[in-house]
Amino acid sequence: MASFEDCINFCQSESGLFSSSDIILKEKQLETLKALYFNKDCISVLPTGYGKSLIFQILPWFFSKKLNKQQPMTVLVASPLNSLMQDQVLSLRKKGIKACSLNILGTKGITFEEDDDTENELETDVPFEQLQKGEYQILYVHPETFSNKKFGKLMRSEAYQTNVCCIVIDEVHMISEWGESFRPEFMKLGELTCLFETAGHLALTATATPKALKELEVILNYRETTLIISNPDRPNIFFGGKEKTPKYQES
Repeated sequence: MASFEDCINFCQSESGLFSSSDIILKEKQLETLKALYFNKDCISVLPTGYGKSLIFQILPWFFSKKLNKQQPMTVLVASPLNSLMQDQVLSLRKKGIKACSLNILGTKGITFEEDDDTENELETDVPFEQLQKGEYQILYVHPETFSNKKFGKLMRSEAYQTNVCCIVIDEVHMISEWGESFRPEFMKLGELTCLFETAGHLALTATATPKALKELEVILNYRETTLIISNPDRPNIFFGGKEKTPKYQES
């Protein structure tokens, strides 16, 4: 098994996500990755703009190095919003990474391919038959999609059981905000932890109270959870007050 440092170095050299020299993994990103390396279920509460997405986007290479796989593995990302999924898929495709998002029924995927004439990225459908091959490195999926019988069968197939390296719940605070009423399937995401018992389990959010974190551990079926919490203080954002200058009436 490769060392943690070797896994990080491999991600930086092979994933295509570190082409810019100013991209450096931060302290809490590394702590989260180390928890996953040591097979810990992990909830990370990191501020907006900290780089939560980068953590799971490098995992196909991180785990392939750790487990001595010849090809990048697959990460399943449960995400609540179409716009969020499609923005990230487009960004990843521009970097040459195999990524797609699934429709809410789980019957087909959506990705982007470069148009040879315009060099723009065009939205392209991914047939279910192509999804069955398990070739995508990052799959973004609605919580409701996992309830689809056809997609559930796909998740139990050999291609996915052997190649899925991590289950990621993005914007995990939505479970407590939306789960019981608006989108009840959020409350069932813990089934994925059981379905992919040997894979990594990671939940990400920018906001969660201590009470909510305890509830999430139970809902997600996490065991001996590692909590990574960053100080939300941002020195460049502050409230200030100034005494108002009195107005003088012109005579």
